[in-house]
Amino acid sequence: MTGGAHRTIPRMVTRSLERAARREVATPSRSRRRSRAALAVVALAAVLLVACGLAGAGWYYSDQLLGYPPPDDGWDVGQQVDVVEAQGVAAEPWTIDGPLGSYDGVFVPGSSDTWVLVVHGRGAPLADAAAAVPVLADADLPVVLTSFRNDGFAPDDPDGLGTLGDREWHDLQAWVDAAQGAGARSIVLYGRSMGGSVVGSFLQQSPDAGEVDAVILDSPLLSMHETLELQAAGYGIPAPLVEPLLVATKAVSVARAGMDFAALEHVARWDADVPALLIHGDADRTVPVGPTIALARKLDDATLLRPPGVGHAAWSDADPAAHAAALRRFLTAAVGAS
Repeated sequence: MTGGAHRTIPRMVTRSLERAARREVATPSRSRRRSRAALAVVALAAVLLVACGLAGAGWYYSDQLLGYPPPDDGWDVGQQVDVVEAQGVAAEPWTIDGPLGSYDGVFVPGSSDTWVLVVHGRGAPLADAAAAVPVLADADLPVVLTSFRNDGFAPDDPDGLGTLGDREWHDLQAWVDAAQGAGARSIVLYGRSMGGSVVGSFLQQSPDAGEVDAVILDSPLLSMHETLELQAAGYGIPAPLVEPLLVATKAVSVARAGMDFAALEHVARWDADVPALLIHGDADRTVPVGPTIALARKLDDATLLRPPGVGHAAWSDADPAAHAAALRRFLTAAVGAS
């Protein structure tokens, strides 16, 4: 064997060892890259799964939010007149032209030029506030129990969706116009539950907001966000999931109905300078009482009543005498009702 061969063999061995070492180094590197890629795929799949889940849940809860409950069997304006007259006052049907067609309501005559327009709650009948009507009639105030889109007494919205006041205030505008056309010189707005949100939207957006002399709100929906939070907790949704779910629900609701959630934060936007009677039982599990308290603190002339142990819009049933007395005191002070 020559000397050159002796020198070549060690070089070959060295190169083989170097190639093996490189393979050993490269193999873990490729393995790590494959592991990272697999983790990225798993993470992306998890994100997509969560996103799809939130989108599906958002659609479901937007249905609960936007889909107006169908009226009970047998609801018609004649029946609502009967319910009001059962309170010992004369009443009659009243139909007006509104933005979507003919709207049915109940009219209780009175001689005053201050009229009370009552806006019922979501899924409730026209005569939702029938227990309050005798107090209003005793003060000789004409009363109108109004309807709004999708409630079974007014036309459905073209998309069949309700927006909890964001569109419905236009229907209240039609009732205010009709009352003014029939002799009303000043207006008291009385909103129950969702009706409170309709009243709040009217006061924010109507050119006739200045014609309103007083407001009565019973268990009013004054914050859509806080109401959704309360109801999510009632569904038993874990706290960490509530905010992502609300984001999804709002996004879907905006896409489906163009709903303006900011416009339904009434405490922040309220600038009507009129006397207000705010009633909200401390056992309400449907609409949170916090925004009602916040509105009372914001207003210069507000009376806040928090009947203990009373649930949603239930004070007129739980204690009719106290409820009637509170209405009477407020109307005497606010609009000079007798």
